[in-house]
Amino acid sequence: MTRPVRVLACGAADRGDDAAGLIAACAIPLDVRLAASVELVGQLSAEQLLGDEPDVIRVVVDCVAGVPAGQLVEMPLAALPQLEEELRPTSSHALPLGQTVAMAALLDGVRPHDRFIGIGGEAFAPGSDMSAPVEDAIPELTMRLVDAIEGATLPRARGSVLRATTGGSGVPQRRYVSRRPRPPRAPVDSRR
Repeated sequence: MTRPVRVLACGAADRGDDAAGLIAACAIPLDVRLAASVELVGQLSAEQLLGDEPDVIRVVVDCVAGVPAGQLVEMPLAALPQLEEELRPTSSHALPLGQTVAMAALLDGVRPHDRFIGIGGEAFAPGSDMSAPVEDAIPELTMRLVDAIEGATLPRARGSVLRATTGGSGVPQRRYVSRRPRPPRAPVDSRR
């Protein structure tokens, strides 16, 4: 069964590493974007987590200051309020992101299948450039968003697993690899 997905990308384009979520959301390939609603929200509000149908999966992506720059963290969105002090999401939200999520949760706006994907950052001043570790991790952050969308929207063959590969090009690609054992090959007669 496939489920609708909303990606809510937080951040500020003029604040260095804080733009990472916005950039990663914009880098989602078009064919994958068409399977989801990708919204560049900047500041997340509790209202944005309310009113969706129960089967909609929301994925919030933002930059955090509590982990090393470029390191990715992924967790249920409902866990964010308890970990907010440790992670310190950095987008200039009207309310801190954890408090926003907690308010939405009080109104039944946060569900167990909703996700938070964060990337550690270190450069957040207005007008600052993105740090090298965050810039290097943007493709992986984008891939995590793609995986979240595809995991909810693509029916997979039973027994297959999605593998990430660069295919020698350095560009992330996806392919499905079967977990089922292959039948044994017939022996080759070397006398021919």
